[in-house]
Parts: sequence; structure tokens; C-alpha cells
Amino acid sequence: MVAGVGLVSPLRVSSASQRAFGKTRLWPVLRGVKSYLPVTKLKDITKANILKLHEKHGDIPYQANRTRGVLSKMFNYAEDLELRPDNSNPVLKVKPYPEKKRDRYLSPEELKALGKTLKSCEETGTESPYMIAAIKLLILTGCRLGEIQTLK
Repeated sequence: MVAGVGLVSPLRVSSASQRAFGKTRLWPVLRGVKSYLPVTKLKDITKANILKLHEKHGDIPYQANRTRGVLSKMFNYAEDLELRPDNSNPVLKVKPYPEKKRDRYLSPEELKALGKTLKSCEETGTESPYMIAAIKLLILTGCRLGEIQTLK
């Protein structure tokens, strides 16, 4: 592989793959990056380029930080493939925005809908009874998923 491969060319995939990937949460992040750095060579991207992109989403710190994270992984992978020199990840020099901790609770309507869905799954047998019990345990106890998964 040649150091200097374009940033966008590895992202080009079939239309079917794009449609499938478009349903994931990463697509908006990569679409924004692709439109912002459309023809830049991977080896030529600097901290200044990343900083401009990061500041572009500064009004939405959560999105800016997720974009930063995806880019950091991408540059680390480029280093693994020897498309960039080791320790040259420009994203690491850009500080993430502070984020407010967000607590999210299900509304009464959402709890009712979840209850109906779980009951339906129990009656039809479409889900494992262990999975249904784990979800109920999460709701009733407030434990973390990892704590429930490691119960014996």
C-alpha cells in the first residue's frame, strides 16, 4: 500500500453497502468527514485540518467528540497499515469538548410499550426467556448491563 492513498477512496463502496451502512449510527459521522475532506491525501492531513472539522461541530459537543473518536480510530488503523508514520495521528493533538453527563429515564409510555413487547416476546417465544428476565432485572434494579450479565 502506498502512503498517500486518498482519504475518500477506501470509503467508496457499493450502493447496497452504503444503504446498509446508512442505517448505522456511524454514517452521519463519516458522511460529514467525507464531505469536509473530499480530496485530501491521508498523509497530508494535519492537526489544523482536524481542528477545523472539530470546531465545525463545536455547537454540538457530543457529535464533535464522536467524530473525533471515529477519526482517531481511522488514523490508528492507517498507521497499522503503514499508510501514515507511527505516532502521527493528528487527532490525538485535538482536545475533546467537555460533555455534560446525561441521565436518561424511560417515560411511563415507554415503560408500558416495553412491557407489552416483553410480554409478547414471552408469549410467542421469539426471545430467550433469559434475555427477557435480564431486561426486567435491568428495569427493576437499575443495575448496569455488565452487572446483570455476570450474575450467577
